[in-house]
Order: sequence, then C-alpha cells, then structure tokens
Amino acid sequence: MRKVLLAAGMMILCHSSIAQLLSGAEAAKFHSSAQLVRMDERSGSPLFISFENNSFIPASSGMESFRSILNATSNDSWQLIRNDVDEIGMNHHRFQQYYQGVPVVSGEYILHEKNGKIVSANGMFYDGLTLSA
Repeated sequence: MRKVLLAAGMMILCHSSIAQLLSGAEAAKFHSSAQLVRMDERSGSPLFISFENNSFIPASSGMESFRSILNATSNDSWQLIRNDVDEIGMNHHRFQQYYQGVPVVSGEYILHEKNGKIVSANGMFYDGLTLSA
C-alpha cells in the first residue's frame, strides 16, 4: 500500500511541476474574459481555462469559439462526442479533436456550460501535428 501511495504522490508532484498556472493579465492573453489558465509544457494550448462570471461565451458556438485560444489551424476540427448534465445543472460538452479528418488519440476537449454560457473548459489539444504518408 505504501508503494502505491508513494507512486501516486510522485505522479502528482511530477504533473504539478510541469503545469503552469496563469491568472490576471497573463490569463487574459488567451481570452479577454479568462480568469485562470493552466498550461502544460506538453502542449502549447491550455489544459484548463475558466472565465470571469460576467463574461458571455455562448455555448452554441461550441469549439469554434476556442479556435484562437487553442491556436488551431484550418486542419483542426472537432466532433461532439456526447453531452452530459450533472446534478447541479451544468452541461458538459465533450469534443473529439481531428487533424485533417483523422481522429487524434486522446485529443479531447470539454466545454462546461451553465445557462447557455461557457464557464470553463479543459482537455488536451495537440497542436503542430503533421500526417505522414
């Protein structure tokens, strides 16, 4: 049991050491309404982003509203996988990333929506991809 706890603790420490938390003006570089952004050096895109309470990013815009935040190109697209509603009434829209029409393994992003507006988002978006023949 101690080995399992030690391994879990090491994984948490390793993950937190490569994650960077941005707020204020640094977070606003991604979107004018961003209040908190968590970055990871494995990708140039945010792992998590939360928005100010008074912001309005319509949930109906889906992933298209995140194209500039994620530095997506015209080769990147998303397909809705599913929608879930939790016990407090938040909707969670899970999207699969595609690159030139090919699904990206573990490339998923989730938009968290309440009352028609996106309040936060998280996931893994892979940028700078290429396809080989």
